[in-house]
Amino acid sequence: MAIKRNSIIEKVRHPYFLIRNNPFIYKNIVNRKYRAPSFDLKYEPVQQKIIDDLNLNGIAMVHFSELFPIKEFSKLLDWIYKNEGNLKQKKQKKYLYTYYGTEDKNKPIDLDNPFVPFFLSEKLLQVAVLYLGYIPQLYEIFIEKTVPVGDASPTYSQNWHRDPEEKKTLKIFLYLNDVNIESGPFTYILRSQPTAKSKLAKLFPQKLPHGSYPDSESIKKSVPDGSYFVATAEKATLIFCDTAGIHKGGHAIKNDRIMATAFFPSRKYSIKPLFKLDNLENSSHEKLGLSFLGQKVLGIK
Repeated sequence: MAIKRNSIIEKVRHPYFLIRNNPFIYKNIVNRKYRAPSFDLKYEPVQQKIIDDLNLNGIAMVHFSELFPIKEFSKLLDWIYKNEGNLKQKKQKKYLYTYYGTEDKNKPIDLDNPFVPFFLSEKLLQVAVLYLGYIPQLYEIFIEKTVPVGDASPTYSQNWHRDPEEKKTLKIFLYLNDVNIESGPFTYILRSQPTAKSKLAKLFPQKLPHGSYPDSESIKKSVPDGSYFVATAEKATLIFCDTAGIHKGGHAIKNDRIMATAFFPSRKYSIKPLFKLDNLENSSHEKLGLSFLGQKVLGIK
């Protein structure tokens, strides 16, 4: 049962999350057990640039080929083509169709889905660990097609918002088709992440443990023109984003958008991952070639 925002429970939760998200407490108490490993992660210059961009702007964008062989993207794209007939429309968000999603806590994660080992790859997790400062958990993976809605007004995450609960978090997106302005590109307000040294970091703050949902007129009045990052890009583009910052996306007008998403919050995130690990035996993760970090993020090591 959902907890009402004006309930006694919520009045207690609010100060708890304020204290919990204090940078010192968050790093040294909440996530102490999972702090970034002291050993050398041996990351590459492109990963350092992603981290630098995240720290500065809250978002970074690179082509798939800068981190992985492009043939690996072809395998992911082949999976999309093969599963085009398995699309399922979302119950509430009618503009979204799902190829795959870890949306059932009672359903095992699909180890045969190539997007699972991809999002658990060492190179992506190194970025997550180095940006966050701790080993996070994998909360969810989903692959979705956004279909055009024409002149219909934006709804849900198509509107400006900050994600709830965490003051610092990371989502990784992968475009699986070319995304232009009419495809509902992911859009971000630069330096609006709460950890940024910017006035925008304090604009429309989260109402912990909930997010924040400013209206478009308030955004227009408060955000300078040069602060918008509109992620129009070709397929095989990777976007790394701190979604505690102000963002929106998926308001497609004329063209589809196909995108895969992985969410990496703290291991202390109050909601458990949207999948089970009952099917993840030792032989399974060895077969998948999961790294030390991959096993840590899944909580099996």
